Amino acid sequence: MRAIPIFLFLYRIIFTALILCCCAPLLSQAQAGLPLNLKTYPIQAANGFESRVVTGVVQDQSGFTWIGTSDGLYRYDGYGFRHYTHDHADTNSLADNNITRIAIGQDQKIWMGFNKGILCSYDPSSGRFTKYNLTTGKNKQSGGPVSFLYIDSRNRVWAGMRQQGFLELDIHTKQQRSYNLINENDPSFSSEMRNRYNTVNAAIEDDKGNMWLATHNGLYYFNVAKHSLIHFPEPDDEEQKFRNDNYISIEQDGHQLWLGSWGGGLARYHIVKGIWKRYKMNIVEPEKFTTNIVSSIRKKSTGELWITSNDKGLGVFDIQKEQFLFYSGEAAEHIGLPANLCYGIYINRNGSLWLTHEWGLTRLEIPVQLFAYKPVPVSKTDNIEYYYIKDIAEDERYRYIATEFADGLHVEDKKTGTVKTFKVAVLPGEEPFQVIHRIYIDSKKHVWVISRDIIYEFNKTKQQLETVVQPPVYSIQNRSNEFNDCVEDTQGRLWISSGRNGVFCYDPEQKTYRHYTQMPGKDQGLASNTIAAVAVDGTGKVWVGGSNACLAYFNEKKNRFENFSVGGQNSKGSTVNHVNALYADKKNILWAGTDAGLLKINTNKLEKGSVGLYDAIHGIKGTVVNDITVDQRGLIWVTTNSALCVVNDSNGSIKSYALQKDILKSISGKLKLTTSFNKVRILTYGGYYETEGLPGTEQDRSYPVKITSFRVGDKEYYFDEQLKKDGRIRLHPGEQMFSFEFGIPERKTGSPERYEFMLEGFDADWVHADGRRYASYTNIRSGHYTFRVRNIAANTTDVSSIAIPIRVVAPFYLRWWFLLLIGIVVVYLSYEWYAYRLRKQAQILKLQARTEALEKEKTLVQYENLKQHLNPHFLFNSLTSLGSLIRLDQKMAASFLDGMSKIYRYILQSKDAETVLLKDEINFVQTFIRLQETRFGKGLEIQIDIDPDYMFRKIVPVTLQNLIENAIKHNIVDEDTPLVVEVLVEDEYLMIRNNLQRKSFVETSNRQGLENLISLYAYLTERKLYFIETTTHFTVKIPLI
Repeated sequence: MRAIPIFLFLYRIIFTALILCCCAPLLSQAQAGLPLNLKTYPIQAANGFESRVVTGVVQDQSGFTWIGTSDGLYRYDGYGFRHYTHDHADTNSLADNNITRIAIGQDQKIWMGFNKGILCSYDPSSGRFTKYNLTTGKNKQSGGPVSFLYIDSRNRVWAGMRQQGFLELDIHTKQQRSYNLINENDPSFSSEMRNRYNTVNAAIEDDKGNMWLATHNGLYYFNVAKHSLIHFPEPDDEEQKFRNDNYISIEQDGHQLWLGSWGGGLARYHIVKGIWKRYKMNIVEPEKFTTNIVSSIRKKSTGELWITSNDKGLGVFDIQKEQFLFYSGEAAEHIGLPANLCYGIYINRNGSLWLTHEWGLTRLEIPVQLFAYKPVPVSKTDNIEYYYIKDIAEDERYRYIATEFADGLHVEDKKTGTVKTFKVAVLPGEEPFQVIHRIYIDSKKHVWVISRDIIYEFNKTKQQLETVVQPPVYSIQNRSNEFNDCVEDTQGRLWISSGRNGVFCYDPEQKTYRHYTQMPGKDQGLASNTIAAVAVDGTGKVWVGGSNACLAYFNEKKNRFENFSVGGQNSKGSTVNHVNALYADKKNILWAGTDAGLLKINTNKLEKGSVGLYDAIHGIKGTVVNDITVDQRGLIWVTTNSALCVVNDSNGSIKSYALQKDILKSISGKLKLTTSFNKVRILTYGGYYETEGLPGTEQDRSYPVKITSFRVGDKEYYFDEQLKKDGRIRLHPGEQMFSFEFGIPERKTGSPERYEFMLEGFDADWVHADGRRYASYTNIRSGHYTFRVRNIAANTTDVSSIAIPIRVVAPFYLRWWFLLLIGIVVVYLSYEWYAYRLRKQAQILKLQARTEALEKEKTLVQYENLKQHLNPHFLFNSLTSLGSLIRLDQKMAASFLDGMSKIYRYILQSKDAETVLLKDEINFVQTFIRLQETRFGKGLEIQIDIDPDYMFRKIVPVTLQNLIENAIKHNIVDEDTPLVVEVLVEDEYLMIRNNLQRKSFVETSNRQGLENLISLYAYLTERKLYFIETTTHFTVKIPLI
């Protein structure tokens, strides 16, 4: 880097002088404790706050800030404002808009006093406003403007009205008990003066539960239990032109009461000693009534008070020095504060301030100084104040400081404090500046000083720099190799990197060098000669990094460097072009600072390519990592162009510190890092910052996430009261659409926020919302859920979530009792229907049984009639044949008569049987056939061919006889054309088939015989009885049973 031109140098000196002149009052006050780095944030209409007259500010336990104004009540949630106003049409609204006082109760209710003698409380947990009308005097007249409002530790409400004393309000009965400061019988006050001084402006409670009152008539002590007032007047000053004890503000600090008055400045009263002392800001005009107005007092720190003044603005009172310091004139304008007409100062739990003034409201923040800065004075500089500290190393006795654009090497004796400087040589043709990049103390306690052009060893005994054997120069024109880093390997050799000429390995014993450079056209070796860093890992491997994505380790066996590829897009998807820094920790992890972030390389698993990455996504601000160090706890410190980042690799968290002048000053990201003797140093221009631990920041504080709004549909839903009572939010049917807004009400500007939320029971995992602060759900089914939200910002150590249990109630038709009732009704109706069906089925079965019985009876009757009908014919024919036989052949007649008796005996035996064995029926038919052959001779041929296996199957009795008789009756029986009847079994059917030779006329046929037979078989079996008639044969198929 070249020196800044002389004209620019003069310009900066003149500019600095002007700034110092303008800010001289501010700087002188800063030395006395007035914060100069105060950050101001005016609250305006653009922020959603439209009121100019602010009368009070309070903060609740959830972190919300409540602001009373002449235009109503505002709630600030850390991001914006919600406005509450009076609505004549809404009974649950603010009692009035003109708020004169505001306070908060122990139950977190917000109390407000109004200009019309009214008090009103607001319960944030339920959204309910409650109004209280104040009265005064024996006639209970309406009160005047509320001048005083205080809620004590027992949640008792105390209020005062202008010129009307004060009262205690019973919030349950709304009864009031009034107190006057001045007794009506006091002769020292006229009626008019008594009213004038009967005003309480402020109060504070002591540890006994009693109150100190700041009033128009001085200081009072009120004993709550005894309902008694004690006046503590200040000793009279005969020279004062008006009273100084019109107290309008009060604060307690131990045994001392601090009171602000109108025209009387600041007063102190020692409670134990009973001593008064007064301090006035305007000592030039101490008796001027419009000056020395202290409107509010707040404790700032031990020995300091914040005060606001109508005539002086915002300031600090140094108790020990008894001195006022104010932001006034150009100092106030420089910070953005009004120089006067400041009315109130209020302190939030996070340390931020609210300032009320004539122009409205301003929020103030005081940044914390995180790092202790130590300047390094130099005897000369080639770059005005912008000379750099490049490295710091130290041993037990000395501290060594390397500078750039200054006076060389500084060696500080830590025992005596003396500092010596040593210049380094500059090679011909190089810029004539003192540039030292590295100081390295090896294992033998030798101190090596690596300047841009020359390598030195510092002789501690002789207190001098000694030049060692130098490696070859880069070129004739540019001789310097631009050495920049150095490390010792396990063999005691020094590895020195250069910005022009690769890497040198120096053996201090042999005083020899080995040189390693890029080999053009070869994949092996270094990828670049521009090497920025060198390190030795826990396995003893030497690593180098530089431009052209150069990252390589030395292979001792092959005597060359092996490339470790990080160029192009690595496994994490980021592009690496330059390696700027290397650091090997004790866990065999090599940390590489690159233009893509911080690489983490496990040197034990190189073959597996174990590479991790921390980049902007993980919280590395600025991405390009310029330098690295690791502290005693294993935290990795890195610098980028915009921040100092500290990585906790055990949990992946990252803390960032912005490179801003009030935190860490730097130019162009030239911060370097060193560690020694448990101290981390951040090196910058003009000096360095030092810390022994991780400094706390505002970002480190765990401000809780809160639900700022919960809406069901489009209506605000107040759930705190229900949550406290039932332990969950209960949503009724039709309320399945809801949304949450969340945030950190106590956040400070710049606090990191990255949110995750989840509705357990609905969301499968955390939903990443980043900076979005709301979650919306629709059509949520009935059931139990828990809404969780947390801030997972990298700098936040506490990532615990808040949990809001929710129960979405099912509609009545989905409730268990309704479903049970429906189930019971369904079961009952099912039972009744089933019982009805059973009854009906029983009736049907009964009817069917009766019908079947009747049908059977009818069929049997018909069949019996058939048998009875056949018997006369058979008997007539048989008797006729018998008569002929008696005349012709008596022996045959006797045999014929015996056959007839067997037939009728069989009919009588089977008349009550539904079925008989086929064997019996065949035997019966054989008898019947013999009788018919007697009648017809050779004109009738009956052929029976039945397998014996079927003889035990069953048929209806007399079936065969009827069918054969039916064939004889309907067909011509003649010896010339005999009637052939075949009886056989086929497919489980008994088949009776005869040749068809019909008679022209049959006298006794009514065709009911076959129909009755069909009916009877339909009753006995599901198989049908078949009648088949062709041109030649008539067949009957009877199912065997």
